[in-house]
Amino acid sequence: MSMTDLFSLVGRTALVTGANTGIGQGIALALANAGADIVAVGRTAPEETANLVRATGRRFHSIEADLGSASHSAEIVQQAVEHFGAVDILVNNAGIIRRADASAYSDEDWDDVLMVDLSSVFRLCRAVGSTMLDRGSGKIINIASMLTFQGGMRVPAYAAAKGGVAQLTKALANEWAARSGFDKLPMEARQGKDALTAYADSLQEELDELTETRKTLEEMAEVDEKQARDVSNYTAFMRYGFRSSLKADYCVHNLGFRCAKDL
Repeated sequence: MSMTDLFSLVGRTALVTGANTGIGQGIALALANAGADIVAVGRTAPEETANLVRATGRRFHSIEADLGSASHSAEIVQQAVEHFGAVDILVNNAGIIRRADASAYSDEDWDDVLMVDLSSVFRLCRAVGSTMLDRGSGKIINIASMLTFQGGMRVPAYAAAKGGVAQLTKALANEWAARSGFDKLPMEARQGKDALTAYADSLQEELDELTETRKTLEEMAEVDEKQARDVSNYTAFMRYGFRSSLKADYCVHNLGFRCAKDL
């Protein structure tokens, strides 16, 4: 079996939230390049993402929905299933952030961030996971953040939500991995910035460069596009092939910041 065959997603459907730009768009395109049809969820139609995905020859369907609404998750999954027959891959990528001193952080900001960044993740996992349990197969990838580990400053709701995403991922894996016929479902908490394990020679040089170079906070804005590419490539890698037995793994893309923290 060739490397291409190992990572082929032909015949699979991926549901990706927050796919309009950045990391979410990169993930959707990487999965499409691997052969998957894409369902993109967001508050507005992702026209650019749609064009990029269709250019690969894959099918694309957009669902406009507010992930801050508790009622939308089941409807999203129902639409995706009706359109493509099943959801084989769920990528929870969408998120919002509100900045303020913790001592003055409003209940409204707290509730809004937790609803989108954590509650919607659980609701989509629940809705998609139930269909995966019935079929005995599926993959879920949840995008967290370096603030899962570091907490950050002036973003208490975001840090709490992303910490929750990591633990939710573990909890679902503990419960679902043991289900009869469902023991191959990996639940991978994919952190937003990572020192990744190379899966092909084409990524090895990039990995060496990232592990040898510590980026400053000021430089982070200059590598956003590169991070999106790294995350999208690794998402496709985790989805299939060599990591098919992986359950609830953290893959930390941090550009050296976890190491720098202790220096």
